[in-house]
Amino acid sequence: MKAKLTLLFLALFATAAFAAHSVTVIQPNDSNRLAGTVGISFNITDGNFVAATHDVNLSIAISATAGVFTTYLVQDVNANTYCGGAANYADVNCTYAFDTTAQSDGNYFIDVNAITFRTAGPVDQNSVIDSSDVNVQIDNSASALTVISPANNSVLPVNVFSVTISYSSSEADIAAYYVWLDSGAEINNGTATTYTFSGFSAGGHTVYVKAQDNLDNNSATASTSFTAVSSGGGPFCGDNSCGGNETSVSCPSDCGAVCGDGACTNTESKQTCPADCGPNRVCGDGACTPGENYNNCAADCEAPQGQIVRETVLSRETKGKPTAEQIAAILTAAGASQNAIEKASAAVGKTNVSRNFEVVKQKNGENETYSSNVEIVVENTSGKKMNNVKVVEQIPKIAAQTSGEVKTNGSVRVLNQDPVIEFTIDSIEAGESKSIKYTIDAQFTDATISEYEPAIVASFEEDQVACTEAACDDANPCTADSCGDSGCLNIPANNGTSCGIGKVCSSGACISSQPQEITEKEDSNLLLGIGILAIVVVVAYLIYTRK
Repeated sequence: MKAKLTLLFLALFATAAFAAHSVTVIQPNDSNRLAGTVGISFNITDGNFVAATHDVNLSIAISATAGVFTTYLVQDVNANTYCGGAANYADVNCTYAFDTTAQSDGNYFIDVNAITFRTAGPVDQNSVIDSSDVNVQIDNSASALTVISPANNSVLPVNVFSVTISYSSSEADIAAYYVWLDSGAEINNGTATTYTFSGFSAGGHTVYVKAQDNLDNNSATASTSFTAVSSGGGPFCGDNSCGGNETSVSCPSDCGAVCGDGACTNTESKQTCPADCGPNRVCGDGACTPGENYNNCAADCEAPQGQIVRETVLSRETKGKPTAEQIAAILTAAGASQNAIEKASAAVGKTNVSRNFEVVKQKNGENETYSSNVEIVVENTSGKKMNNVKVVEQIPKIAAQTSGEVKTNGSVRVLNQDPVIEFTIDSIEAGESKSIKYTIDAQFTDATISEYEPAIVASFEEDQVACTEAACDDANPCTADSCGDSGCLNIPANNGTSCGIGKVCSSGACISSQPQEITEKEDSNLLLGIGILAIVVVVAYLIYTRK
């Protein structure tokens, strides 16, 4: 018997001593390129962990060589900070928010060290480490951008005003260049390194360009200035004077309409100039005849070279709330903690989220490009103002391969390059809706849209409703007034409750009470009752006196 107990004890000891203990880096772990603040997610598994007697400390570092722990991000801190206050280290996922801007650009491994120890005797420790399988690249530097032509302060002698800007970048991973003339709107020129501006007036002008890399880093804006003049000092289209060989056809901006010149231009119409705009010119007959142009008859006439034409080719709206499984899957992939997942699940009942998709075809001469605009609309149904609203969007791979393909002017943080993106809305009033917009240079189809999971409102801060008993008094004697968590409560009193002399409550309102009308039947019943009572009294008296 004693031998059996010894063997059992040894077996139990061996099981406890060799229970699994590991730490595993989950993300980033696949040659990610990082910028801004990103989540480092990792798993701690310790089969020996007992919450009553053990605790876990944690160190996280980056190194040029895996496992060296060259630069500590955190060192020997309690793991509860990143794994949750009630974490069960038998098996738990943890997240650390890594601000990459504090580190130099370069390639690094992520190193994590977890140490389990007995709280009664910290010297009794068990340490495990892990590093990312491959190194990641930190890149927070903006590209250096150089304008090649035109030369700064050059004079351009041209008759038809146009200028081509060319430029180059020091980086190879450029997602898009943005160009604009003077104070005009920015134009997304894709990855092309030239762009032609036309149709501007004589005088001084400045063209600008900036670059954005695949991690959304923007370069400093580069620019060059030039002066446009007519060659040889003669008349030119755009000088506000109709001279030389200019006509209302060749230069309508300078030359007014002339009825009889064979061109239906400017203010001419069938009524004012049938010679130029007569019935023989029919828009839609397949022939671009004199007097017709792309602006007044796109069906017959092509857009002039250099004029950009935009057309919406697909428009869709989707609605729906994420399931608990979708929330857990998306946020876990982004490196979120269990606490963050629970917050997002709680937010589902306080918001409605929908998406609007718009696919736009852009035509410039023979060149056609597509872009897809996505608008996420968040409605606050909580009854309280929401602040610092975080919205997590997982973009399907069929729509974009990396976050660098996503363009937005909103407040955004890349959680995962695959891509998972977090947008921030400063505040949403109770009952109000606000939206987030982003663009991807791709042609979405219904199949693309169907791959989208519902957007997740991951977290927000609610304004606390401040009220007092005095402020909640509605001066109505037929309501019970109080201050609750959601504001003032004014609950109607029971019907029939007295609210003054000759008055009673009815559905929360104080009304006059009506005197009860005694019917004939009620009157006879009352007399019968009095008679019976008198007989009982007489009989009782006779019985008493005979005693």
